[in-house]
Amino acid sequence: MRQRDAKIEPMSGGTKAFYGLLGLMTLGYAVSLVVRATGDTSTLVDGWGVASFEVLASVLVLTRAVVSPRDRRFCLALGTGMALWAIGDVANTIESGPPTPSLPNYLWAGFFPVAYVGVMLLMRQEVRKFTAANYLDGVVAALTASAALVAFGFGTIQKAAGADSVTVAWNLIYPVGDIMLMILTLIAAAMLPAGRRRRWYLMAAGGLSNAIGDTCALFGSGIGATHFGFFWNSLAWPLSLLLFSLAVWVPAYRPDESELKETSSGFTIPGVAAGLSLLILFVGSLTHVSQIALGLATATLVAAGVRFGLALRRMQALTEERHRQLADSAEVERESREALQAAIRAYSEFAAQVADGDLRSTVDADGSEDLRGLSRSLNSMVEGLAEISRHIQSGAQDIGVSTAEILASVNQHTDSASSQSAAISQTSSTVNELRLAAEDTAQMASDVADRANESLQVSNLATEAVAAITTAMEEIRERVDEIARDIVTLSDRTQQIGEITATVNGLADRSKLLALNASIEAARAGEHGKGFAVVAEEVSKLAEQSKAATAQVEAILGDVQSATEAAVQASQEGTRVVERGLELTDRAGEGIRSLSETIQESAGAAQQIAASAHQQSVGIEQIAQAMGDVNQGTEQFLEGAHQSQMAAEKLNELAAQLAAVTERYRV
Repeated sequence: MRQRDAKIEPMSGGTKAFYGLLGLMTLGYAVSLVVRATGDTSTLVDGWGVASFEVLASVLVLTRAVVSPRDRRFCLALGTGMALWAIGDVANTIESGPPTPSLPNYLWAGFFPVAYVGVMLLMRQEVRKFTAANYLDGVVAALTASAALVAFGFGTIQKAAGADSVTVAWNLIYPVGDIMLMILTLIAAAMLPAGRRRRWYLMAAGGLSNAIGDTCALFGSGIGATHFGFFWNSLAWPLSLLLFSLAVWVPAYRPDESELKETSSGFTIPGVAAGLSLLILFVGSLTHVSQIALGLATATLVAAGVRFGLALRRMQALTEERHRQLADSAEVERESREALQAAIRAYSEFAAQVADGDLRSTVDADGSEDLRGLSRSLNSMVEGLAEISRHIQSGAQDIGVSTAEILASVNQHTDSASSQSAAISQTSSTVNELRLAAEDTAQMASDVADRANESLQVSNLATEAVAAITTAMEEIRERVDEIARDIVTLSDRTQQIGEITATVNGLADRSKLLALNASIEAARAGEHGKGFAVVAEEVSKLAEQSKAATAQVEAILGDVQSATEAAVQASQEGTRVVERGLELTDRAGEGIRSLSETIQESAGAAQQIAASAHQQSVGIEQIAQAMGDVNQGTEQFLEGAHQSQMAAEKLNELAAQLAAVTERYRV
């Protein structure tokens, strides 16, 4: 839209103001004609004023020819025609109604061919490209219309006009010319888009105004005698010349030469004109027809013949031009075909090289820009393929190295997983064996705790017995003297009891140490539980020693009872011995209490060992269960490792295949 607007020359503000003033003057003149009586004319206003106004309008058109080189030709023609009409009005005013024909009639008639040429030039500039034959079509049409009008309607028109034939003939030229000029401008407007018809509508309005006014002048005794005829006969030409002048200055679209289409020289107009002229001549040979009509018909035939000749020459020129174009097209087609064949051969060789893996090859094709563009596109495509191939080769090598490393790593992980699975299976078996041994140890520790409890009960009974002996010793205090020697023996046995007590104390110490060793061995749980078995064996031996010591204590106590009986029998031997025996009894009771405490501590330790052994058994059971879970997870990991190994081997094979495929391309 901006490009189109750039071809439109706007009207300046001064020009608009000036034409506005001319429009007001025309409007004022029209108002004066309306208010005046029919036939009331003034030489100053209707003569010199109108003529001066028409001269001014003509000068404006000629001025446009001077200031606008592009519009110069048609403005000169149109301005000259308008000037002829204005000068005719000046001459008519000077002569004050001369007889027909006179100088004003010739000047007025000269307007139409010159204006017709101007309109045709404008049409050639803005509508179509015209040839000489197209210009002649207007002449042929005018002659045909004039001949038909004179032959078939002149009598009627003359009768209606009420004048002589010469006057009617001259006065008939003007409305016919006006109508033909109006039709020509309307045809031009119809050929243009809606936004470019303004100046043509203005000229068509001017032609219509002239046609109305000249028709009223033709029938001066009829419609021309009315106020309507008076109004239009006076206003038509100054108004039409103003509209023609405004059409020249109004902004209009300026098309380029390339936008205009050339109009062909057909045979329709000359054919119709020749037929109508022959019809007029034929009718003239049968009836009485005006000699003017016969002359116009003859002139029409001559013009039509010239028009046919021009059309034939144009057709011959077009035929020759088309032959030359066909020859040039054939030559261009041959050259294009050869260039295309050469390009196809080059493209075929190039495609074969690329298909063979040579991505370094290029193609250069001479010929049209399309072929060169195709060559550049193909070269760019192959360069892109080469770059992609280089990246693929590099990527294939990297993939090969990576897959080899992955495969080695997966193999190593698979071997490690297999070894780990075997070790975990073996460890699980060992833990199960250790669990069984721990259960046995816990059972044995429980038995030891039971035996310790039984020894504690025996120790308690011994304490009660010592208390009873002490009571009995006090009861037999009188008899102590008799058993002094037995008391000495009892004292010796009491010393042995002390040794046994020391043995029991050692047994308690060793039991504690063995319990500690058993805890350590249970924590390590190694060597299939052999260490714990040794500890269990030692605990059994200590139990047997405790049982033997207890038996010795019972035997010694039996001897003490025998010696006591002997001492009772000999208690009478002296109080001093009894007192000493009491003292020894107290010491024995004190030792037994100490032994009882030791046995009680041993029983508590045995119970703790049993509890620890039970907890150890539970812990080992949990370890065995955990090892089972670990073994199951290891088997699953081993299965996944085998799958990863197979995938890595497959990926390595694909990398090798990809490398083999890309090696065939040379980049």
